[in-house]
Amino acid sequence: MGNGYSWAGCCNSECSTPANYCQPNAAAAATCAAEADGGALGCSTCTSGTCDVDPNGNGGIITTVWDWLNQVNAAKFAGHGDWRLPSEGGRSSPPTGAEDLETILQPRCSVGPCIDAIFGPTQADPTYAAQYASSSDSPRYPGYAWYVDFTDGFVRSGAKDNYSGVRLVRGRSKPCASGQTSCGGTCIDTSTDPNNCGSCGNACSAGVPCQGGVCGACTPAAPCVSGCFTDTGDGTIHDTCTGLQWEKKVDLGGEASPADLHDVRNFYFCAGCCNGDCSTPANYCQPTAAAAATCASQSEARGVGCGMCTSGTCNVEHGSDFRALTTVWEWLDQLNATNFAGHNDWRLPSEAGCNSCYSDRVCSCSPNELDTILLASRDCYASPCIDPIFGPTEEFIYWSSSTSAFQPASAWNVYFDYGGAREYNDEPFAGYVRAVRGGSPPASSTTTTSTSTSTTTTLVSCFQDTGDATIHDTCTGLQWE
Repeated sequence: MGNGYSWAGCCNSECSTPANYCQPNAAAAATCAAEADGGALGCSTCTSGTCDVDPNGNGGIITTVWDWLNQVNAAKFAGHGDWRLPSEGGRSSPPTGAEDLETILQPRCSVGPCIDAIFGPTQADPTYAAQYASSSDSPRYPGYAWYVDFTDGFVRSGAKDNYSGVRLVRGRSKPCASGQTSCGGTCIDTSTDPNNCGSCGNACSAGVPCQGGVCGACTPAAPCVSGCFTDTGDGTIHDTCTGLQWEKKVDLGGEASPADLHDVRNFYFCAGCCNGDCSTPANYCQPTAAAAATCASQSEARGVGCGMCTSGTCNVEHGSDFRALTTVWEWLDQLNATNFAGHNDWRLPSEAGCNSCYSDRVCSCSPNELDTILLASRDCYASPCIDPIFGPTEEFIYWSSSTSAFQPASAWNVYFDYGGAREYNDEPFAGYVRAVRGGSPPASSTTTTSTSTSTTTTLVSCFQDTGDATIHDTCTGLQWE
């Protein structure tokens, strides 16, 4: 478990450009070129000098993952010579492979390693050692590959010369389940996927759902379903996994539309500024007494910005690059006054968990409600980073109700352009908002262990250990080191 590897080394220890990425021998270069998916940068040998497989001096790096793969296959580990690196090419856009490592990942777990204990020792610490390499190039960043971090359960891209762990796999995922079609290596339900409606690549217009393989409207009698998300045509999305009900935005075209509370282009501040003076948080304000009361009662640990001006007016258009319509709290009052979708208990989503475990722009502690509708925790290459069933979504920040413990004059928000960037901005900053209501923790999952007196086979969920130093996944058909 303690062995470390790099995806690629650097010629003569010079890593200033990905063009210098290399393999230490011709066999490793050939394996890399043949099996890397999404790009072969770093799959060559050096034209002169030597390939340093530990160019950053991390210590503990033995060789590249491709050289090691050749060694494992030469040894016929567990009786097989067709081991490979797992793919994470399904993360790329367009997809270049599957998402093998994620099939054994326990996503967003609070205590690592985020993997079933049946797999045995797995690295889990806050360094690159906990990142397990895939075979997949990350097309957005030249010289990067996809990694899965078993410390916190997140998927990230990183430089190919980084220190990483590796876990080999063999076999290919089972064919797509009945009713699904392989589109670019990813199993898709073409009866409901608006990007592949009826056939791969047949995309519905923005905001138009796919129902029965045909682009059209969702109704209570014929709801649109995508994973945990259900659209019954009432202007909301129900999340059956979390119990949350989300507002669905509409795209009216053009600029913001004050007349429509659901227009995706409408901008809002968390707070305005008294008489346009934002030089001190003491001047942060709400434009009405009702908005001030809602802010005070529903914002989480809000220290500033929930009062009214003692004199003058609360300006919500103060010198921003974006023209905000009002504050999120006045908008929320307006929304509940309409009894939207038959309810008047709509609220802003919570991201208070970020105050407990915020690291490298990621928070994995709940409540982190906006995170639950992101497509990916980090480095999302579908933009906007949200299931298409939600309809139009702006590729920018969406506000939460949660004050940042690191800066009490700021509130947490989540970016939906690339996903996973949880940051906090001053309350007089323009962003978008999506209301939510309800919610209950998802049912805890359970696993069972079955042992037999006649065999040494142990079954845990989909995973089977027969004592040959490998784990068989009966759900995907993969065999893991």
